[in-house]
Amino acid sequence: IDGSACSAGGTKFAGWGMWSADSAAFCVSSPLVGKRQSSDRAEVRALVAAAESAEGVVDVFTDNMYVKDTAELIKVGGKAGEAHKDLWARFAGRSHVLGRIRWIKAHLEEKEAIERGFTSEGWCVWQQYG
Repeated sequence: IDGSACSAGGTKFAGWGMWSADSAAFCVSSPLVGKRQSSDRAEVRALVAAAESAEGVVDVFTDNMYVKDTAELIKVGGKAGEAHKDLWARFAGRSHVLGRIRWIKAHLEEKEAIERGFTSEGWCVWQQYG
């Protein structure tokens, strides 16, 4: 999963996406809807999409530690803070489908990604979409 935001002329625009080598249904991206536009919100929205799209257990990779830590907290019965509460509530309703969530440093070189347990194919996709 991934999210991103940029500013143009004083306005922020954000978008999110998710990708899976195993399922074309998990290859989705979209602009972030609503007035609140930030990379963190886009990252949370991507996690929500993955959880809501999963028919079974899904493992997730993210480069956002806030998303990883909050998802793990919710999964063990904790609560998210006030930021993005609407999206975290949606995730909480589907958190049982989250198997493992792993943080990966963004912008890794291929060798470093492979040393961290990624495949060469996974690294190529992360470079293109992450």
